[in-house]
Parts: sequence; structure tokens; C-alpha cells
Amino acid sequence: MNHTFDKQAWRRQLRQCRLAVAQPDVAAAKLLGRLVRLPEWERARQVLLYLAVRSEVPTLPFVEQELLNGQREISLPWCDGDALRSAWITGRDELVEGAFGILEPRPDVRRVRERERMASDFDLFVIPGVGFDRCGNRL
Repeated sequence: MNHTFDKQAWRRQLRQCRLAVAQPDVAAAKLLGRLVRLPEWERARQVLLYLAVRSEVPTLPFVEQELLNGQREISLPWCDGDALRSAWITGRDELVEGAFGILEPRPDVRRVRERERMASDFDLFVIPGVGFDRCGNRL
């Protein structure tokens, strides 16, 4: 039996499944509703949250709602060459379209709110994706 892992084939299949969902906004709301009931979310105060691309679960409405709730600090990443950086945001108006059409913190927001951080500085990471392997790596 061949157990080779074909990442591209899995991504295609998962993308097709996602596109076949009759009401993707309803499904996304249910998924994010499950997220906010997790004890890890309840404890989290500083969250690094990625915005969705293409057919991933849309996270921008979730980010906007969390910013209104004011219970957590939300940091969004952006690409700086080969490095990934992040900055705290306080509202949707602080975002601009960046690499690959993904919203990211405006340059002026980055200068004021970027800090060198380690992954351990965040309480939680929220990363949408087409699919993940058993170790949590994006496909």
C-alpha cells in the first residue's frame, strides 16, 4: 500500500469540498462560533490572527467583531521580504491591501505598533487554511 502524501491533491480535494458547501457564510459562522467556546480562546488576551485567502474560512468579520468586543488585543501579520511581522490593530480602518491582495496593517500602524515578538508572546494563533495535517501544519 502506498502511503505517500500528495499535498497538492489533498488541497484540491479539500478546496472542492469547501466550494460545495451550500451556505459557506453559515458554515464559517458555526466554525468561528466553536472557536470562541474553546477554553484556549477564553483564556487568550493577545491573539495573532491571519486573514483568510480565497476559499479559506473568512476571518475579517470575526476580527472586526473581536475588535468591537475589546476583550483581546488582535495582531495581524504582513510579509516584509522573507520575514513575517505583525502589529496590533484597533480597527478595520487601519488595514490596507498588501501582498497577494490580503489586508494587512497600514505602514504607519506598523511603525507605531510593531514590536519584535516571539511566538510565545502570543496567547493564541488563529490561522485559516484549506486543510491541515495531523501535526497542525497547513497543507
